[in-house]
Amino acid sequence: MTKTMTKREIDALIAQKVFGCSSRYERRQDRSGGWHDDAWCECPGWERGLGHMSGSNYDRYVTGDGIEVPYYSSDIGESWSIVEKLRDLGWFIDISLNCGPYVTDAVSVNVWKEGPMSHSYSSMGEDTPLTICQAVLQI
Repeated sequence: MTKTMTKREIDALIAQKVFGCSSRYERRQDRSGGWHDDAWCECPGWERGLGHMSGSNYDRYVTGDGIEVPYYSSDIGESWSIVEKLRDLGWFIDISLNCGPYVTDAVSVNVWKEGPMSHSYSSMGEDTPLTICQAVLQI
């Protein structure tokens, strides 16, 4: 990633890459001049609660404009759904809190898949949900 991405851009990419969602990201300016980042699910059947957004999460994200992509990079519960999905796909995930008298609190996330062509990806940061997303987007 060469440019700095907003958290909602990251959420849209996670929805695509991990959950196979057809999502769209948009940044818009409101009447007062403030900027808003939105990420929308555009999967077939979303309006009927089908696809990756079915179940208990569906009602949480439906708005008048459609269905929002979950806040994977901001919400630990939503980022944990990434961990569960990758585990179901055969990936291993190690999340560690590095803290101590000489270390600033930091989370390290390592994601790997074993096999003849094993791969390992990692990220470190202070924000656990965001660090999970950053590691996973390297896959």
